[in-house]
Amino acid sequence: MKINNIKKIARDYWEKTPQQYSRKMVFNSSRDFEWKVLREFFNISSKSHKNIVDLGCGTGHHAVRFLMEGFKVTGIDTSFSALKILRERAEAEDKEQNLRIVKNDLSGPFFDKKFDAGYMISVYMSLSNDRKERLKILRNFVKGIKIGGKFFMMEPNPYDPLYIFFLPFVYKKNWREGLNIINSRKKIIYDDLKEVGIDKISYRPYGFLPTFLMNSVKYVANFNEIFCKLPLINNMCAFHMVLGTRIK
Repeated sequence: MKINNIKKIARDYWEKTPQQYSRKMVFNSSRDFEWKVLREFFNISSKSHKNIVDLGCGTGHHAVRFLMEGFKVTGIDTSFSALKILRERAEAEDKEQNLRIVKNDLSGPFFDKKFDAGYMISVYMSLSNDRKERLKILRNFVKGIKIGGKFFMMEPNPYDPLYIFFLPFVYKKNWREGLNIINSRKKIIYDDLKEVGIDKISYRPYGFLPTFLMNSVKYVANFNEIFCKLPLINNMCAFHMVLGTRIK
């Protein structure tokens, strides 16, 4: 299948998907855990990163939380439906004045050293099957972060044995995009980030058992925490978090 066809399938899918989401913020254990990690990385209490950009923001679960903490947020996505819900969520919290939404795929330069920090969650594997095109989008995103600014991403781990069971359920008709998870291998991410100007790169394993089980099964959070501390075995974590700094 041609690259353009794959991108069209993905965009059509994500344009329709947000329609099922509530216009009000709905919190759950899985997203709460992601937010805990983001709070730590961006040092929320110090507010040292006041102007943040979110690539693939979707309906804005994390973007709205940043707004609620007093940050300025620019949300970038290709889905008009998702951005519309993000706007409505921000308005419901009376925080729309600090939100900028951008419908763009970053195939061309858009920002230049504007943001203190940037992040993307489960987005990288969906940028493109073609490395050259993927690098172009990533480079345009990184250009928007100031020199010395922080970069964060969280991606599914293709070596997680449980992922194959979730592929048909998570991506459903858009399973081809789910297969792009192969692009989320550590070596590929590391090489790509280095090439676009991100350095001081470090990895942190994230979980094994699905975090949505935290509300119904005891000790899932404890198990995940212990699992991620075990050498070698943690290579099969559900996600890996990648932290870095823009140097050029």
